[in-house]
Amino acid sequence: MSYHKHNKHQGKYDFGMLRQLIPEIEDYLIPKPNGKLTLDFSSSSAVRLLNQGLLRQYYNLQYWDFPKENLCPPIPSRAEYIHFIYDLLKDVKKPKSAVTLLDIGTGATMIYPIIGHLEYLWSFIATDANEISIENAQKIIDRNENLSQCIVLKRQDQDAIFRGIIEPDMYIDCTICNPPFFKSYDDHLKANARKTKNITKGRAKNANINFAGKHHELVYPGGEEAFIKEMIDESLDVKINCLYFTTLVSKASILSMLESYLTDKNPTLVRSHTLEVGNKKSYILVWSFLTSKQMTIWKSQRS
Repeated sequence: MSYHKHNKHQGKYDFGMLRQLIPEIEDYLIPKPNGKLTLDFSSSSAVRLLNQGLLRQYYNLQYWDFPKENLCPPIPSRAEYIHFIYDLLKDVKKPKSAVTLLDIGTGATMIYPIIGHLEYLWSFIATDANEISIENAQKIIDRNENLSQCIVLKRQDQDAIFRGIIEPDMYIDCTICNPPFFKSYDDHLKANARKTKNITKGRAKNANINFAGKHHELVYPGGEEAFIKEMIDESLDVKINCLYFTTLVSKASILSMLESYLTDKNPTLVRSHTLEVGNKKSYILVWSFLTSKQMTIWKSQRS
């Protein structure tokens, strides 16, 4: 695959630089047969340190930490989603700082608002249903001066996605979301076991502890298909308040079902984009209910 031209995470990791920025990462570097260093990717501590280093190296983010039970997002693929949104919004004429995105389920790491603001100066409303995640995200904002005044956190209702978040007089240029993918926590554990086996070639004895994630980050009754269908249903109630709705989708089969589900809602736009990072392929689903005339007016208005 080829990364977006703006994605800073192209090529191999610079472990020499990362060791200078995050000295603790030294304990998780292992030699390959050719003598070069790689990371013990089966260790959640190693992956956390790697991503802390990448955020410091490429985005000058000095503090980024979170409870070890929470998901640790892979920075390169998260950045790729943000750069796709840049392409989607590049004909919106207002100043970048006036562009507003809504991140549904921002999590304790708040990774999309961080990359989106530090790359493009966008403003964000970031929501989560978990109070501990909101508190940790606020700590990240408070301890990084370059994030202040650009991200607003909102507590999301456990049983709603857009309801209570998008007000009648609010206008959002784009929503983003990394939905919970699993129907049950058992499904998550099985997926982690497969992932660890692939990474370690069967050497890990306890696969379930290698990749973290709290229940609300991972599991939704009916899985991601049910979550995104609920998102689509709620988007009908705020269809004039948003230029584009988007979400990640993990599988082509689910994407196809969601596109069919959207067709019955009479959208004016449905499109998808393949997101391919490393050996992992996922998709971004985009939809809108605005007419061409409404879109033109929206994109031409300056803040």
